[in-house]
Amino acid sequence: WAEDYYGDENRQPTPEEAIAASKRAIAYSNMRSIIKAEKDFFAENARYSTSFDELGHRPNDKTYEYYLKSPTATQFNVEAVGNLDTDDYRDVIVMNRFGDVEIIEDDLRNWKNTDGLRKPSRLIQKARDTEKVLKKGMERRMKDVPEEY
Repeated sequence: WAEDYYGDENRQPTPEEAIAASKRAIAYSNMRSIIKAEKDFFAENARYSTSFDELGHRPNDKTYEYYLKSPTATQFNVEAVGNLDTDDYRDVIVMNRFGDVEIIEDDLRNWKNTDGLRKPSRLIQKARDTEKVLKKGMERRMKDVPEEY
């Protein structure tokens, strides 16, 4: 978790970060249960449901609200929207029928997907974090170099 978000596998999350991450894990589990219920519904009706009432399954979660997005006869997405802390950022997660996840707004990192800007990929973020570490190491080494050099 820490390596994915901060590029440091040894970083210990704060208690608030750990609680928020566990709430998100519960949301993922609830979204997977909705997907399973939708697949069962599809097996019986040859189409996906258009509402939770029709589906007969709604997760009981106080942190996230769940929505069926773009339900058609052959596809659907599940969206979870919640606020993990007291700031203005929300956690908006979309999971498709295959279980692929896209985070639209990330309350753990206080990041929004706005104006068409995307969150940097994990590899780009890791490269930026490595660059910061190298820069700090270089600054530390430069202190040891004599001024007349």
